Amino acid sequence: MKIPRKYIKYLHVSRLARFEHERIWLVQDFQAGLRHAKDVDAQQSVLDEMHMELDLHDEEVSVYLTNKWAAKARRLMIPIPVRYGDDGRETPFWDQGKYTGDWYLTNRGLAMLRSDIRQEYKERNERWNPIISMIVGGIGSLTGLISVIAGLYK
Repeated sequence: MKIPRKYIKYLHVSRLARFEHERIWLVQDFQAGLRHAKDVDAQQSVLDEMHMELDLHDEEVSVYLTNKWAAKARRLMIPIPVRYGDDGRETPFWDQGKYTGDWYLTNRGLAMLRSDIRQEYKERNERWNPIISMIVGGIGSLTGLISVIAGLYK
């Protein structure tokens, strides 16, 4: 669903949703510029500018996602993938932006970090499963016992 630009600031939408709408608006603006371009050189200029703006936008989204997932990993005390290996070379988990110069996790790095976070949540929830099962079983047993007793006194 496309939300008009002037209303986006009044809605409580996530930052990722705003990024997605901004991308849609960027593409629409450049498509309008392509329609108004007179010759091939002007069209190529608009396309080059569009690719640069979209790359910049993608870098901003990647930096936002990296910061979001890294903060969650820090809260759970999960190690974040290293930027440089033991030999001093860059690892395949990080990339540096061409336009902003900011470092962000690659898709491979984000997938590894998200997997570690999901595993940590799973391990934290596993300790409660037996306790909850016992409580639910006890409630079921009490309900059955009450229904048998109530049936005897009818």
